Amino acid sequence: MGTFYWMNEGEIDVIDIYLRNQTQNANLYMGLFTAPIEGSFDETKEYEDLTEVSEETDGYARQQLAPGDWVKTGSMAYQDYKQFDLGETVTVLGYFIMDTESGTGKLLAVEYFDDAIEIEDGEYLKVKPQITIS
Repeated sequence: MGTFYWMNEGEIDVIDIYLRNQTQNANLYMGLFTAPIEGSFDETKEYEDLTEVSEETDGYARQQLAPGDWVKTGSMAYQDYKQFDLGETVTVLGYFIMDTESGTGKLLAVEYFDDAIEIEDGEYLKVKPQITIS
């Protein structure tokens, strides 16, 4: 994959859950974004700074990342591929992870793909979310 960023909101969430014994998110959700380009984005940004693939795109919806579905190997955790069905041509730059199924919420992490991916009308994209701690 490409460049992974923990957002400030994501780092604060980790502190709250593991160091301050706050309630863990029941689920996380992964979505796709089309802007901004890498280099104009940093860990201080929030969901409002991304351009998510429109929910009006036929078939597009954020994908659930349930806590029990993460597989841990060493310092990495991943989930099996999640499929995004798209009903129109879209150029996708990467995916994001947040705490809400739709609308705004806490933007926890962003990963840019190595190269933008153009999805044609009626095609789908499979994404394997992966987080490495080093």
